[in-house]
Amino acid sequence: MAASSLRILVIEDHPPLGRFITAALAGAGWVVVGPVTDHASALDAARHQPLDLALMDRMLRGEETLAIGDALAERGIPCLLMSGYPRSTLPERFQNSPFLEKPFTMDMLLDAVRAVVGGS
Repeated sequence: MAASSLRILVIEDHPPLGRFITAALAGAGWVVVGPVTDHASALDAARHQPLDLALMDRMLRGEETLAIGDALAERGIPCLLMSGYPRSTLPERFQNSPFLEKPFTMDMLLDAVRAVVGGS
């Protein structure tokens, strides 16, 4: 898949981090959907937007986002979870999901995305 055709949903409620992620992804040539900052909009995007990948904060305005991850999984869309909480706190069904612990650098973010999408 060409880099320019890769559509990535960003689910992040912290504005500076959302801007940082969006800039990094767009700078790499990917199409960014979002950042989406609330649970209802994120769930709607996960269910209906044409996507290749989602980057999802584990908590969105104090609410778990794992149901959004489930909706993405139902569509076969990979989800890279981002969290300040360690991976060990994730439920069993998400233990093998791609994971990026906060805080992270732009290089760490781009490397994680490339690992999920196979280097696109």
